[in-house]
Amino acid sequence: MAYTERVHDFVAGELDPGLIERRKADGWSLIALEWQRPAADQGPDVPIDVPYGFRVARDCRHLEEHPAETEVLRILMRMIIADRGLSQTADELNVRGYRTRAGEEWRPTDLFRLMPALVDSAPRIFGSREWVAERRAAIRS
Repeated sequence: MAYTERVHDFVAGELDPGLIERRKADGWSLIALEWQRPAADQGPDVPIDVPYGFRVARDCRHLEEHPAETEVLRILMRMIIADRGLSQTADELNVRGYRTRAGEEWRPTDLFRLMPALVDSAPRIFGSREWVAERRAAIRS
């Protein structure tokens, strides 16, 4: 397989018309041009769907774990392992004072909608120190 060499020329100000000709003379092929200009507005206000168990970090550049939501996922996981139904789990969360993101009491359908988040978070939850310690305590008893 032949190695392909690439180079980017960043232009400050006006484009030097001879740049393209000099690059061609050196054996380069032009493969792209990129243009930019200031936007007329800030762009579309697109809502971002933050996965349950996470929140936008203070720097607004990445996600971080949301402790209360992660605890809801842990409780849901414990209740599933204990073979408790979603109704019982919703009641338990409500008694403990946990609420949905909308500030409502938990319902079984809300927990059902959390199942994909639970599956996605399972490796993080099962690998946490708290879960490992809890599992060891459960095995000893």
